[in-house]
Amino acid sequence: MMATSRLGWNPTQRPRRPLDFATPLADHLALACTGDTLIVPPRTLNGDTGHGACTARLPEMVETLPRIDLHHLPADAEHFLGRAPELEALDTAWAEGSATSVVELIAPGGTGKTALVKRWLDGLRTNDWLGASRVFGWSFYSQGTGEDRQASEDPFLAAATQWFGMQIEPSANPVDKGRALADCICCGRTLLILDGLEPLQYPPGPLAGELRAPGLQALLTQLAAAGHPGLCVLTSREWVQDLAGAVRGDTHPQGPVLRLDLGNLCDP
Repeated sequence: MMATSRLGWNPTQRPRRPLDFATPLADHLALACTGDTLIVPPRTLNGDTGHGACTARLPEMVETLPRIDLHHLPADAEHFLGRAPELEALDTAWAEGSATSVVELIAPGGTGKTALVKRWLDGLRTNDWLGASRVFGWSFYSQGTGEDRQASEDPFLAAATQWFGMQIEPSANPVDKGRALADCICCGRTLLILDGLEPLQYPPGPLAGELRAPGLQALLTQLAAAGHPGLCVLTSREWVQDLAGAVRGDTHPQGPVLRLDLGNLCDP
């Protein structure tokens, strides 16, 4: 018998075709979808013209089966039991669609953030990914967190733009790449996993938690504002302060960014 999700969804029910989202989102984001090609206008964070438009081929959006690439995530995440509330929160965020754009999972190092995400992904896999058209994961942990090591967003931007089928000049600046990648991700029910962002954040101090990677900053701030049908799940030891203005809370109950302070996940 086919397993059901924690929310009781029937995985045998045919999900909405990813291409159904493309046209309205293209209108919302001022994109042009011609045939199976997404044309992304040049933009930068300050609104100036960038280095020319890029195009993204979208053949995967008309396929029945989702495209999955999670081999950039750690293979051996630590095991833990329980954590039903956190798993339920992730289920709800995925089910909400555009109501929740980004989920931040924050906890100290070595306490099981990655294990929690991988366990949730296992549940999605069991249920045929519950309507996802594309699932892409990346971990920044391998780049280290020591102050003497220079973390870079370049490998992620290069791999992600290639995997999503984007045509953009390698010499384009990181901001243009990040914004174009966000535009492409928004044209479908995409799940993006970003694990271990702390190497690309400022350490404790006046800028603590802010991203020092302009391309990643552009990607996340646009995903948080776009109201796209997918979801970005990120883990870190520090809140991403660049997203603070979009966080859901008492003063902003409809905020698209959900912050989950996981504390010590090793505790029973």
